[in-house]
Amino acid sequence: MQDKRKFGKALLSFRQQGLIESDSFYEESEKEIINLKTVLQEINSLDISEESRLSLENIKRLIQRNFSENPLAWWDRNKIEATLKVKEECKYEYVRYKPIQMNMEDKKDMQMIIKEHINLGLIEPGVSAYSSPGFLVRNHGIFIKDLAKYKKYFRPLLKETESSKWKWEEIHTQRVHELQQVCSNLPKLAIPQDEDELVVYTDANDYRWAAVFMKKTTTGEEPCRYTGVLFSE
Repeated sequence: MQDKRKFGKALLSFRQQGLIESDSFYEESEKEIINLKTVLQEINSLDISEESRLSLENIKRLIQRNFSENPLAWWDRNKIEATLKVKEECKYEYVRYKPIQMNMEDKKDMQMIIKEHINLGLIEPGVSAYSSPGFLVRNHGIFIKDLAKYKKYFRPLLKETESSKWKWEEIHTQRVHELQQVCSNLPKLAIPQDEDELVVYTDANDYRWAAVFMKKTTTGEEPCRYTGVLFSE
């Protein structure tokens, strides 16, 4: 009742200001409000907990048209056809590449690898005398600039191993165990002071770089920080 009085006062104010020309506007608005109230009461009185437009049974009924345990049940109704152009069968393809000169040892290794791949069914035997159905590139990502400058340093080392083949001995096993022990028991990080003498050791290869931050003591050096990061990161 209070809402109706407020609404009437608002309409009277609008009418005094010339915004409403007659009482018909008030009557029509009152009817619309009553109708809206009635609809809201009907909606509130509905019990939609059991029967609903989106109940499980109604959902099943809605999707039953396109649902079946048989995949071909509605094929005529829902089929989609597509044509795929298949490239003509071609087992071998000519690749433009300069021939690589191989020594006898590499040639034997290559022959062994090709035979293994053929036996595994990874490649098929070729009929050409100048090419094979597979290829192998050794040390593809390694390139040493100005290699001739460095040969003079490692040639004397190569001569030492030409006559005798290197053999794994017990001393090498001991060194590996020692290295494992050192890596499993890393030292505690020291806290550097302003008066300490500090040293940074760095190293890197083609894939990552690493650095160790050390401080010198009377007994040697103690690590303070260390890090290592891949170049790809």
